[in-house]
Amino acid sequence: MVKSSNNQSLTPLAKKGPQDEPAQKPVVPWVNPRLLVFILFVYYTTMLPLMVQRLHWTPPVLPASSPAETFSEERAMTHVEALAGRLPDRQISMPQLRQAHDYIVRQGELLAEMAATRGGDVEVKVFRENVSGSVSMDFGGVPFTNAYRELTNIVVTITPRGTAGRRGLLVAAHHDSAVTSPGASDDVSMVAVMLEAARALISRPPNFLPAVPLVLLFDGAEESICQGGHGFFHSSPHARGLGAFINLEAMGAGGLPILFQHTGAWTVAAWAKGAKTAHGARIAQDIFDTGIIPGDTDYRMFSARHFGSLPGLDIAFIRDSKAYHSHLDSVDRLRKGVMQDMGEALLGGLMSMAETLAADVDGRLLSPKALRERSVYFDLIGCGMITYPDHMASLLHTAPLAMFVMLPLASVAGGHTAAGVMLRMMAAAGRAIVALISAVLAPALLGILMVWISGVAMSWYARHWLAYAIFLPISVAAAVRPWIRLREESLERRPLQQGHYVACQVYGIGLVLSALAAGLCLAGLQGFSQVLAMGGFLSYAVGSLLDNGAATFGFGALAGVLAVATVPLAVMGAILGTFLDVMMERMSLTGHHSIFLADGIIGVLTGCAVLGYSCCCLLPLFGYALGALWDGSSSTGSSTGSSNGGSTRRGANNGSGGGRMWRRLLLSVLVAISMAMAIWSSTARVPYDLDNPRRITITHLHETGSWVPEDDAFPASSSSAMSAAMAAAAVHPAAAATSAGVQEPPPSPEEERRVLASQLEPKPDVTAKLVLGIADSNPWSQLFPDAAAAAAALPIVRQGAAVRYSDLGHEYASLHPLERLLGKMVLEAEPAAQPPVAVPPYVRKLYEETREIVVADGNASSSSKDEKPLNLRTTRVVHLRIFSEAHCWGMLNFTTAAPLRAWSLPSAPVAAAVPSSRSYNGSGRTPRDASGNSRRRRRVPFFTHMVRFSHEATSPFWDIWVELDAASGTGIADNEVDPWVIVELSATYLPMTAELRAVRDALPNWVTPTWIGTTFHSSYKF
Repeated sequence: MVKSSNNQSLTPLAKKGPQDEPAQKPVVPWVNPRLLVFILFVYYTTMLPLMVQRLHWTPPVLPASSPAETFSEERAMTHVEALAGRLPDRQISMPQLRQAHDYIVRQGELLAEMAATRGGDVEVKVFRENVSGSVSMDFGGVPFTNAYRELTNIVVTITPRGTAGRRGLLVAAHHDSAVTSPGASDDVSMVAVMLEAARALISRPPNFLPAVPLVLLFDGAEESICQGGHGFFHSSPHARGLGAFINLEAMGAGGLPILFQHTGAWTVAAWAKGAKTAHGARIAQDIFDTGIIPGDTDYRMFSARHFGSLPGLDIAFIRDSKAYHSHLDSVDRLRKGVMQDMGEALLGGLMSMAETLAADVDGRLLSPKALRERSVYFDLIGCGMITYPDHMASLLHTAPLAMFVMLPLASVAGGHTAAGVMLRMMAAAGRAIVALISAVLAPALLGILMVWISGVAMSWYARHWLAYAIFLPISVAAAVRPWIRLREESLERRPLQQGHYVACQVYGIGLVLSALAAGLCLAGLQGFSQVLAMGGFLSYAVGSLLDNGAATFGFGALAGVLAVATVPLAVMGAILGTFLDVMMERMSLTGHHSIFLADGIIGVLTGCAVLGYSCCCLLPLFGYALGALWDGSSSTGSSTGSSNGGSTRRGANNGSGGGRMWRRLLLSVLVAISMAMAIWSSTARVPYDLDNPRRITITHLHETGSWVPEDDAFPASSSSAMSAAMAAAAVHPAAAATSAGVQEPPPSPEEERRVLASQLEPKPDVTAKLVLGIADSNPWSQLFPDAAAAAAALPIVRQGAAVRYSDLGHEYASLHPLERLLGKMVLEAEPAAQPPVAVPPYVRKLYEETREIVVADGNASSSSKDEKPLNLRTTRVVHLRIFSEAHCWGMLNFTTAAPLRAWSLPSAPVAAAVPSSRSYNGSGRTPRDASGNSRRRRRVPFFTHMVRFSHEATSPFWDIWVELDAASGTGIADNEVDPWVIVELSATYLPMTAELRAVRDALPNWVTPTWIGTTFHSSYKF
């Protein structure tokens, strides 16, 4: 034996076995799961109520005694009460709308009188304008023409001294209301905001007036699909010289005025700078652009992105959409404080936009580049708004992906291998994909299963909390399940680097979010991209805090994680949570597409809200804490592991049986809660109530075939007589017609109508139908189990009448293009005993002429390859006269074998092809060749040209012409079509008849009409 100098004996080296490994260091638990759960619970129970409170916050209402230069909701409410309270039915064709015009003109005149007392430093003028025109539009892929005649807008101009000649700022809202709705929020609340804001501006000192002229548009025809706004922008002299616009709308009576559409990035920046409380997020515009929420506003008529040429903003109330377009949109329903919020924001926002416009002396803000540039924006729950242009978003929204791609290389400095970090990130990314998809699909599938078993959709509609109780637990279970074993896994695989292992899970989530953000950014969906990019940045920050090299996850690190997560959680949770709330309220108007649609959508959105409120990157922490909450080694004890982070299972297995049982129990309980609430909610066969009604459309249809009177003399005199009777009734109500006041009381409109109808020759042969429509996911059987039940419940339906649900066309023409959203039911009915018109509307052919036009023939030969030869073609020009005794909402449908070449409307014809299932030449005759032999015609489609129209014209006649190809004189060649045109007229009158009242009152009290009227339909072939 050889002894060393330090007196230690040397022995021959032997090969080491497992028992010869150096002593392993004790592994300290990374974090106490129970403490982590407690802290997260306290954080969320504090954060969420504060968020909800802030999202529903409104400023205090200032009384009418407030200083004149301030906005007072109490003063604005007088306008709401005058318009929505005393004039509830303000639709085109109704007398209340004309009275509303008069009221707004008078308020404008009062503003002019106020301005006149200032000594000339501001000038106010009021104009009543009549507009006529047409525009080609598209709704859900269906083209149609929107025409209007002599509709009324009120324009008020405010021109401070020294601003004449500068480009002005347009502020617009509409004072007409939807059918059946008083329209207190939509949109009288915004009209009141404009009037009160204008009064406050005129009361300010000269230095606090806008830097550019203001043009206030009070649109009298928005509910007829933006006809008044289009008419103003394309025919009003006040539309010339504008530089920007602010359109004010409402989709509910609960407030929260969000900026949900814009054109020109500078408009958002200016609004965010000046508005006292700016709300909104770009994702709202992305959602609206997809058409998920059907609807339209005057924004499209002004915006350079659509039918206008200006930059501008679209701002709307969005909460309490249950009242939208229904009788619930009343003065009492309007939530206090929402107009104060909107008014203060408008005063600051328009001043800021006016300042920006005044500084733009070279017109760069109207350049094509400025109009194309859009902005990403989101608010910090009303505490400010962050904005940046799209070109900056291209960098910001792709930066997280670059950061995560470089992360493995950066991790080398921490003692890790780049390959190892990348592998752990990729594995975590796969787990994240499973979690994200599961969190969204699990509640959606539960909703679909619930509807499939019970046959009842939207069982939560009248109790929104029930939707959370059904969909939230299963979504949480699906979201955390991939990480429920995270503590056990971290002890198994990285016992001395548990923080790093958990951080890699967060990095994996961030990698997925960042990749999605970059893809959506390239697709132009910057609003969606912003939300995901924010999640990517947060994942990187949270992962860095977790991967700090410490053996334990201390309170300071946890505080840092929650601190950096607070703002993103508030933003993402507010965006996704608010959208979920709004969509639950609007499910009654989403459309009758599938019984599973509503529950599937709300399930998906609930999953998105769960991901938003967790910011996704906190899911591993939830999984880590919840999965080990009752594990035997959750809070005490230690295990051992190699110093280099090698694997050991001795500590991980401690209490693993109890851990597995607890995890299964936790997930099972969450799923069981969702299942139990789904079963309980499905026991309610009627998921509606008085405050959350089901929507229905009611049309009393009168078909008059091809009826026309002998001439137009009697209809003309009948229209004049009825106008006189209506005017007399307004001046001399029946209750006031006494011998002392009126020597000879005029006949009532009803009496005059009966007399005129008895004199009509020839009398039309009328076939009546009751045409109903539903706009949500539930089936008709919830209202009427069968035809017998419908006939028994509805007073005017003929006994034994058949029910039709399909193969319907002209019955819903008056609702085009919205009829595509409806579930349909048509029953035979009795005609109106006292219809709203004495003479039914009709179409008369006045005369026709032929024209020769020069067209390019693509089939003929030509020596030039660049030019097509020109040929002469003969066309038919059919001149028609349309009669309507009273103002109406109407639809004209021109059906032809080839698209119309032209017509007298200002916009060009737009045609929709309808495939033909048979050879059809319009005449029903078999076509023959020059020898007289019959031959088979080629199959050709039909073309429909739908013209939606409304009018307030003094004349009951509307003369139009259409031009179509004519046949050649030698017969119909193979490349020609027959020159026929079928004209269908549907005219709807909104005054209530006894039959409409009877049908409305016979429906359950949890059903409310969103459209009701008497329609006359006729069809002619020329």
